[in-house]
Amino acid sequence: MRLFVSEFLCSGAWPAELAGSLLDEGRAMLSAFLEDANRIDGIDVVTTWDARLGPPPQGKAEVHWVQTAEEERRLYEQLVKNCDATFLIAPEFDGYLTRRAECVASHNRPLCGPDVAAIRLCADKLELARHLQEAGVATIDTFPFDPSNVEESISSFPCVMKPRYGAGSQETQLMTDAATFKAVVANLDTDSQLHQGIVQPYLPGTPVSIAVIINSLGQCVHRFPPALQRLADDGFFTYQGGQVPVAEIPHAIVERLATEACNAVPGLRGYVGIDLIVPADAPKSAVIVEINPRLTTSYLGYRHLTKENLAERILFPDKLPNPIRWRSETITFTPDGQFSTTP
Repeated sequence: MRLFVSEFLCSGAWPAELAGSLLDEGRAMLSAFLEDANRIDGIDVVTTWDARLGPPPQGKAEVHWVQTAEEERRLYEQLVKNCDATFLIAPEFDGYLTRRAECVASHNRPLCGPDVAAIRLCADKLELARHLQEAGVATIDTFPFDPSNVEESISSFPCVMKPRYGAGSQETQLMTDAATFKAVVANLDTDSQLHQGIVQPYLPGTPVSIAVIINSLGQCVHRFPPALQRLADDGFFTYQGGQVPVAEIPHAIVERLATEACNAVPGLRGYVGIDLIVPADAPKSAVIVEINPRLTTSYLGYRHLTKENLAERILFPDKLPNPIRWRSETITFTPDGQFSTTP
């Protein structure tokens, strides 16, 4: 099987300057997944690599060097058509993940992950919140934000403002009062993603993520241990890595809620990440914040919490139904893939 693994920020598709936390996370996820996929018997891995990044990840993958975004577009379509399946890692903003999945679907090629409709729904935080609440899934209240009408956008503080289509805590900010809110809006750059923004109430509590693997029938066959999301406390919620498993939260409630959320979204397949808040004053009242229809940075921690090859579980969710055996340790990891182990 020839598998095309494409990570958007490292692939050569990103036309702007290559820097920042999203690049660090993308590079780390790509390196980790390539390493794991290369260990699967019968898999030949192919990827593309932006020449501006220097040497690609070490390993036996077939690497195609890319000089320009236009070259990447042509090569991406060619590899989608010529490989047996495609595995995507890409941010949801600006429609990147959706469009790349649409390309795979347009050529009627297998996609190792959610279908286009599921990706499109999950990428839209406002529509996803409405959809989950209508399905009876406990979900954080989410409202549209109109920069031209600040008074109508928010009725209470504190709240969190973020892009409707976003990834990696980009442009996410805590708003403590109306004056701060108006000042931020007044100074938005013309290309800010917050021109299509949303507002959610600020819920003090533990930010948690959990990953699941969904088979071809839409069933959650594996639920990973809940992970702590380490976020900066400066009001911008910058992602600083995580810890798996997270202690002192009701794991069963988090797992049940994540399963309910995934069951409510048709077309989710393979690896899916779910973000939640476990309120400090009501830990049994956890709420869904968003669903990530792609590999998430928590994979960097999960892969060190088991001796098993998680890439094989993700790529072949119908093949290995037996439970994943997790180590009785704690893994702390950074966005760029560094980790430490605590017994």
